[in-house]
Amino acid sequence: MGWYYYVGENISYPFKARCIKEEVGSPLKQDGIVTVTDISSDSDSRKGIRMLIELLDRTFGVPLAQLEPVDANEATQQIVADWHYWVGRGYYDG
Repeated sequence: MGWYYYVGENISYPFKARCIKEEVGSPLKQDGIVTVTDISSDSDSRKGIRMLIELLDRTFGVPLAQLEPVDANEATQQIVADWHYWVGRGYYDG
C-alpha cells in the first residue's frame, strides 16, 4: 500500500498523459493523450497502480505503467518515472 499512498498524495492532478503501450482490457491506444484525474481506489501496489482518466466523456481506470506525463509538474514526472523503473525491474505487474 505504500506506493498507493505515495502516488495518491504526491502527484498533482489533473495532468495530461500519453499512452506508451496498449494493453488488453484498457481503452487506451498507443500515443493517445488523456487527462489523468486521480488515483483509482482499486489500485493494489503489489499488482499495479491504476489511475483514473477521462476519455470520450467517461472515466476509466488504467495502469499507471501505460502512461507517460506530457503536461505535468516535475514531481509528477519523477513519480511516474520511478514507477516505470520498478515495473521494468519486475517488482510489480504494472
